[in-house]
Order: sequence, then C-alpha cells, then structure tokens
Amino acid sequence: MRAVSLGLQPFSRLDSPREVVRQFTPNWFAATMGTGILSIALAQTSFRAVGEALWILNIGLFALFTVLYAARWVFFFDGARRVFGHSVVSMFFGCIPMGLATIINGLLIYHGAVGLAETLWWIDVAMAAACGIAIPYLMFTRQSHSIDQMTAVWLLPMVAAEVAAVTGGLLAPHVGNGLTVLWVSYTLWALSVPIAMSVLVVLVLRLAIHKLPHASMAASAWLALGPIGTGALGLMTLGEAAPAIFAAHGLDAYVGAAQGVGLIGGMILWGYGLWWFAMAALITGRYLREGLPFNLGWWGYTFPIGVFAVATLKLGTLMPIGSINVFGLMLVALLAVIWTIVATRTESVTALPDYVSWKDADALIVHSNSTIEMERSAFGTSAFTPEDRLYVRNNVAPPPASILDDRDAWEVSIDGVAEPRSLTLAELKTMGITTVAMVLQCSGNGRAYFEHEPSGTPWQVGAAGCVMWTGVPLRVVVDALGGVAEGMEYVTGTGGETLPEGLDPLTLLVERSVPLDALDDILLAWELNGEPISLAHGGPLRMVVPGFTGVNSVKYVTKVAMTAEQSPALIQQTRYRLQPVGEEGGPDHPSVWQMSVKSWITGPLDATQAGRVQVTGVAFGGTTNVASVEVSADDGQTWSTAEFIGPDLGKFAWRPFVAQMDLQPGTYRLVSRATDADGNQQPEQTEPNDPGYNHNGWRAPGIEIEVA
Repeated sequence: MRAVSLGLQPFSRLDSPREVVRQFTPNWFAATMGTGILSIALAQTSFRAVGEALWILNIGLFALFTVLYAARWVFFFDGARRVFGHSVVSMFFGCIPMGLATIINGLLIYHGAVGLAETLWWIDVAMAAACGIAIPYLMFTRQSHSIDQMTAVWLLPMVAAEVAAVTGGLLAPHVGNGLTVLWVSYTLWALSVPIAMSVLVVLVLRLAIHKLPHASMAASAWLALGPIGTGALGLMTLGEAAPAIFAAHGLDAYVGAAQGVGLIGGMILWGYGLWWFAMAALITGRYLREGLPFNLGWWGYTFPIGVFAVATLKLGTLMPIGSINVFGLMLVALLAVIWTIVATRTESVTALPDYVSWKDADALIVHSNSTIEMERSAFGTSAFTPEDRLYVRNNVAPPPASILDDRDAWEVSIDGVAEPRSLTLAELKTMGITTVAMVLQCSGNGRAYFEHEPSGTPWQVGAAGCVMWTGVPLRVVVDALGGVAEGMEYVTGTGGETLPEGLDPLTLLVERSVPLDALDDILLAWELNGEPISLAHGGPLRMVVPGFTGVNSVKYVTKVAMTAEQSPALIQQTRYRLQPVGEEGGPDHPSVWQMSVKSWITGPLDATQAGRVQVTGVAFGGTTNVASVEVSADDGQTWSTAEFIGPDLGKFAWRPFVAQMDLQPGTYRLVSRATDADGNQQPEQTEPNDPGYNHNGWRAPGIEIEVA
C-alpha cells in the first residue's frame, strides 16, 4: 500500500505563509468535523456550555480553513485543481460540507438562528451533492484505484449528503417550506447511504483478502462507522420531524410509516454500527500493541465515534431503555477523551518522537512519527550533515532498541555466493574496513514540488544529507566466501524490522534489490559520522548503497543475497517504481535506484542588505562527480558560475558551493543548476511520475528573497 496517511501537513515550520497556502488541502476540514460533532454531542449532556464554546471555536477554525483554501485556489489555481485527480486527497472534499453541517446544527441547537441556518443548509446541500456525485465519477474515469490500496477513506465524499440530511431533519420543523426541506433530506439520505453500504461490502472483502492497511491509516478503521451512525441518526431525525409536516400537508396516511421507518430503520442501522464499532476497537487494539505512532490522521477517529454517540442518544429518546442512554453518554465521554488527545497532540505535532528525541528539534520538520526532514536553514556550508540533523524515513516501525545492546553479536547471512554463511558484526570488523562519504537522500525528496501533488510525505529539500559511513566493502565479504554464484544479477538486502503478525510478510517486508553492478560500491556499515549507527538510521548494521536513493540502503540488515531475480516483496515489485501519473507501479516500470544530478540553494533565506550577497547551496551527481554549478538571481533568465567550497570527498558526496552576487534593492528568486562529469544537467522541471520520486528540477526548489 502507498505510504499515504490520513494525516494533515503540519505548517508551523514551512518556509513562508505563502507555502502554507500552497500546501493547504481539504484534509484539514476533518478537524472541524471532529470538533463540531463533539460540540453537538455535549449539547445533549450537562456540559452544554462546554459544547457551545467548542462550537464557537469550530466556527473560527472553519473560517480560517476556508480562507486558506480559497487563497490556494486564487494563488495556486493549477495545483488546487489537480487535487481532483488525486486518489486520496480528493476524498477529503467531503469534509468541507460535513464540517459546515456541524456549524449549522449548532446554529439550531444553541441559538435557534433558523434563517441563517436555512441559507447555509442549502449551500451545504449543494456542496454535499456535488461531492457525492463528482468524486465517485472521477474515481470511475480519471483516478487510479485498486482494491488492495482501498480504505474507508472512499466513504468521505459519499457520506456528506447523509450528514446534510440529518441537518435537514433538524431544520425542517422550523421553516415554512418544511415539506421541501424534508423531501430534499430524504433524497440526500438515499443519495448517500445505499452507495456507502456497497462500499462497505467491498471494504470487508478488501480486509479479508489484503488484511489491515499500514498503521498510518489506522484511523480509517473507524470511518466505516460514520455512514452507519449518520444513516441511523438521519432516519430517526427525519422520522421525528415528518409526522407534523406530513399532517400539515394532508399526508396523514404516511405519518405512521415515517415514524416506523425512522425508528425501525434507525435501530437496524444502529445494530450494524455496533458490529463495526467492535471490529474497529479490536483493530485499533492490534495497532496499539504493535505500535501506533501519532499522526494528524487521528482526527479520523472523532467524527465516526461522535455521530454514533449522537445516534445512540437519539435512539435513547425514542426507546425507553435506560441502558441505551448510558451507553450513549459513555460514547460521548470516549469522544471527549479522544478529541482532547488528538487536539493536544496536534498542538505539539512538531515535537520529536521518543526514538529520535536526541535530535536537534530546532533543525527539523516533523511530518509524522516516521517522516522527519531537515530545515533548509540547517544545511549550512559544511561538507557533512550531523546525525542529529539528518532526516528520518521509515517504511515500517523500527525494531526494538534492544537490538543495539550487543552490537557485535548482530548476525547477517550472506547468500548467493560459493560458500554461504552467517557472519556476526564482530567477524565483519575483522574482514576489512573503509570509509565512504555519500549523499543519503529519500527517494521522495522534492515530492512537494511536483505539480500533480503525489501521495506521500510532501518533502521539500530536507530529506537528504551528506554523511560518512564506515564498514566493510561487500565485495571483500563476497570474495572471502568464494565469490558470486553463477547466474546472479542483483544484490538483495533484507531488513530486520518487526513485522505485524497475520499479514503476508511480502506486503511490508523491507527487502530491496539493486543491480549487481553496484556490488563494488556497497558497504556493510556499522558507523555513521564516526559513531555507532543509531537505531533511527539502521544500526547496528546497514547495507549502504552509495549513489542510490535511501530506500536501497537497507536498515538493520539481516541478510544480503546475490539473486537471479529482484525481491518479490511489494516494496520492490510495485512500490518505488517510476510509473506514469495515474498508473499503478509494477515490475515493468523503472525501479527507483540511482540518484540524478541535483542542487538547491541553502542561503540566504531571509531579507538581506543590498550589495555583495553570498549565495550558498549544495550539489551532487548521484553516481558521478558533480562538475559545476550555476546560480541565478532572476529565476533562471541569467546564470553565474558558483565555486565549490571545502574538500572533494568523492563522487558520492555533495559539494557545498558559493556564488558572490551584486544585488540591488528588490525581490529576487534564487535558483541553482548543477552539471555532472558526464555532462548531465539538472532539467528545469522533472518529468512527473505518479509517486513523486527522484525530483531534480532546478526551478521549483528556488527561494524568493527581499533585498533592502
């Protein structure tokens, strides 16, 4: 499955307010859904005043998010428009009308502002219906989807209509055109619930065949409860509103039917919701036992639990059974606890996770527990990146720190050689030693600059560093074991991550194959920048492949094999492939292996004084020496040659550079363009690929500065 989370991009450390606007997506409106449903639930308890305060807070959040998202359409129209083709982010368009619906409900519950509520409701109806029809149409015609990558996120655009239907049920008794509002609400319910139920059938099949999604999507287990709880609440609310409206319009014959359908239908859906509630709780318990890192996708827990709580309380008012109300209040309490946890963690989302708490927090941007990049301002002009500033990217949660207790006892098996055997780290240290300086760069570094907005972490330039590895050359080890066996074409490294039980290991196994031609450069490394490798960066032993993207340098390596075929693991067969936009990755697409020539500006980042300005940056050539770098202060219209600074540490390392430029007062856009020893030059733009790998265009990473 793609490394896509329900998460929202934390903006507190982006380069500028303009960058905040550029990266703002509908995902953020999930926070207004969670806050809004809690305010509605609390209105039915003795904490009504707290609920009203949360409702007011939610209005502010919704207004802020609306302004930011509107600004994105104004200033970044092409990027905003392309979200419609995104197979995950487009689903979150449904969060906008659902967030608005909670505000409308609050208008009716807390202030009885019927006129304003009715106006906003019709706007909400239009948005909800548009989402419920347009997004599925795009799924059928433009977007790329597959059952193995499906999650309950598919439900979001479809559920918006039934949420509007619930609001219509609250509104209908208070307006003159109540029958019209009631009819529209029933229609919205019908537009949403049946299709949502069909999606749930497919979801059950997907879970049975492909098992649970990645932990980053854990909150999606609860999303299925949303349409069920909302469907039940809608039937009960409409069934309660219909009798008086029907009677007022001479439809007395249908009063009993409306009440009966509302109560019986609501009870049936509520019972179905109990099954999903229990299943989601069990699934979440499993994730928690295996380690569930926080991400902003945890907002996905709030609305489904909240709407099921409100539906339970509504059922309790219709059925004189005290235990139903007690259960409803318990759900409200659970919702309040979860909302508090998520809101608190959201406030501190840029805090470093425990396993990298030793890193320099001021130099890093925390995207999630497993994706952390270095601030552009932290690069400096050093040839090496300190480990406490080096980016972090984990495809699977790290193994326990206890594997570092006795580093020398760590074993790695060597296969595909004349004399295969296992070797301890202590034995490897006796076979030879060398040091290699190299750029370690995530395959997705620069993903944020692709215009089609690919799935995954929106890395800018900070998922890279230049570090020094110390270890034994793999060629030395292979030769000591009799050499490569006949017919082998790849070097395949297997990581030692602890995989969840009950899943096909190939779906999560971190096992990467690179061409056998790389054998002479590969290192079995035990030191990083002169110190034992930390757990965060693959200690006690990492298979390092210089010149290749970071995913190929396998952490906690337990096996290195010369193989005739590439690894059958999904991380090799379908992921980390350079497929065209809109296509699924597969063995026929190029694998993400060697890095391309690349550079970017590291300073100045702030306003500076006119006159001689020193422009700095870094450049590297991947598997070839970088030969030259040019710098432009006018977005590539004219170029000046930069000078390398510091020692040349070899073809795999980067070269810091500097260009002295005379700049008059004004606004400038600084960009850099590198050329390697083979004559390959950075392109202006990188040819897009669906997952957003290997970005090396020179224009997008440029920075704008003011010269006074």
